[in-house]
Amino acid sequence: MLSQNTIVVLVVFDLNNPESLKQVYVLLTEVQQTEHKYKYILVGNKSDLEKQYSNDDIEAFENAWDIEAYFEVSAKNNNNIQELLQQAAREVVKINQQNEKQQLNESLLLKPKSKGFCC
Repeated sequence: MLSQNTIVVLVVFDLNNPESLKQVYVLLTEVQQTEHKYKYILVGNKSDLEKQYSNDDIEAFENAWDIEAYFEVSAKNNNNIQELLQQAAREVVKINQQNEKQQLNESLLLKPKSKGFCC
């Protein structure tokens, strides 16, 4: 399902299928039972068709799952796809930078101080 190195998860649901977001809820419940912490980007697909969700429904879902960003896209029309992928890339870069900084801080704390002796 998800690799150990996964950082950002694109959570895609069908804007035209009221059951779709419920299925995502079940999936995220299972994912959160793992030890890994992920950043989620919620993606409502098929924005070229009539939407079956209210903005309030989607906002409540975002708040319940600590969603980093939300995009409505149309894979068919290639609408908002580039923006979605750019946001996902920004999240990955940001998290990698935070991890590098944390690793550097941890390595500085672990280095023994030299005694100043020569030879």
